[in-house]
Amino acid sequence: MAGATITFGHPDDSQLDPDRLVGFLARLDAAAGRALRRNLDDRDDFQDRLCRDYGRGLDGMDLLYFSALEAADWAKNVVHAQDEEDEREEFEEYYAVIRGLTARALSAYAEVAWLLRGGFPHGSLTRVRFLHELFVTAGVLAEYGSPGGSHPELIERYLEHRDVFTPAIADDLVATGALDSTEYFEKDVLDVLERRRAELLTRYGKSFAGMWGWAAPLFPGESRVTMRMMGSLVAPEGHYFYGMTSAHVHAGSEGWHETVVIREHETSLASGATNLGLALPSALATAFLLEIIQMAVPSRVERDDVVEETGAYFLVALARMSGSISDHMWRGEETVEQAEISFQARVRQGVAEERPPAPRVRGLALRATHRLERTLRRTL
Repeated sequence: MAGATITFGHPDDSQLDPDRLVGFLARLDAAAGRALRRNLDDRDDFQDRLCRDYGRGLDGMDLLYFSALEAADWAKNVVHAQDEEDEREEFEEYYAVIRGLTARALSAYAEVAWLLRGGFPHGSLTRVRFLHELFVTAGVLAEYGSPGGSHPELIERYLEHRDVFTPAIADDLVATGALDSTEYFEKDVLDVLERRRAELLTRYGKSFAGMWGWAAPLFPGESRVTMRMMGSLVAPEGHYFYGMTSAHVHAGSEGWHETVVIREHETSLASGATNLGLALPSALATAFLLEIIQMAVPSRVERDDVVEETGAYFLVALARMSGSISDHMWRGEETVEQAEISFQARVRQGVAEERPPAPRVRGLALRATHRLERTLRRTL
């Protein structure tokens, strides 16, 4: 804009005309009630349409969540009912870690369901990314860190790993200025935190200070362990989805491009709820939760010549629920997409000849999701 000066930033109230400011605020207040009612009406209409197309799938997600919760609770009771006289300390510590990861997965899955009910697939993908990390972590610990695994020491390393970051967290907290450092972090306390960190690095090596440093024994000779390396041990075909969901966690340009919505009659920036794209996060979240829950729920327990197979029935039931959820969510997605195609065709009518849709990365992602779903489900 030649000859124009554009200023951004927080303005100072004292620089504004006081009478005009009072009038402006009064008009906003007067219109607030009408605007709120209009927005709530629009939201209700949107929720009705979303429920019409995806309701059965979303209800299925809620049912799966509560059923998985019940299965995990049953598993806790049956596992802890075993003979106390057995030397089970290692297993108890291992199972406590797996149960903790399962609890976090259940919370994240419930968050995905709530975000999808609100029409926020991108927000739900951020929780899917977290579920992916939980799946990889639990899978690596179950495969290599269990008492019978090749690296049972991974459990202790995992539990102690947070202490490596505590000094830096304390420094960052003090730097916010929100706390009096002399009251909350005396020098003696900070010294203890630093000594603990140094002790861990001496015991486990410098690689322990990395984000996945607790898993370093699985990658001898590597100075840095990455999520891709971790994922390659349990589901190498799933790393694409980790990168895809990361776009909605970080501020990179990939997420920016996905914010731009181009239609025949308009180009806009998506800044609210949508009824497109709900099936993908639902499918991924459900697949990851099922993989995690089967690490915490034993399918068979033998004790005193008595065989308990309730866990197997739970797992099969959850897998069937997963299939139903997937069918309903993809069907809802197809309904919404067809409605959009029809709308765009009406917009183009008499203006331009309808063009065949170009190949889209998103379509490839959906097909890849189906394959990943099938791969993960085969383990149940």
